[in-house]
Amino acid sequence: PPAPQASPTAHDARRALFASATMADDTFARALAVLSAPPSGPAREEAERFVTAASENPNVVHALLARLSAAAPAAERHLAAVLLSGSVAKHWRALGDEGRSVSQAGVLAALGASESPAELRALAHAADVIAQSSAGAGTPWDALLPALSDAANSPSAA
Repeated sequence: PPAPQASPTAHDARRALFASATMADDTFARALAVLSAPPSGPAREEAERFVTAASENPNVVHALLARLSAAAPAAERHLAAVLLSGSVAKHWRALGDEGRSVSQAGVLAALGASESPAELRALAHAADVIAQSSAGAGTPWDALLPALSDAANSPSAA
């Protein structure tokens, strides 16, 4: 039989609980840790519900960027990079000018720090989404091309 669906009141309660917590707190980090580990039943399901609720809040973009800049395990960083693309696309307009600048700088920093090919692909996709969103909003991401050029010409690119 299909899994029972959460009642609207349970969903609203989770959303309210999430809204009262900060995105960079330990709960979000623990949820990403659970999701990046092998499946583990109820803990994974709860983490999925938490991250799904978190994805409704524009602050999730900065929480994901924080997980990319933290000394998180590689699997968590990869998951954060993958989730970042969708979150940026969903919340770009709600971030405001400062939030957009922080997001752009965060993605460039993560691209420069990452050594994992899978993480780099996910970050490149996030950079693409940000670049498209920026251009679509009439504010091109001027720092992107110089940063990509520097990365391509760095000794580690060889």
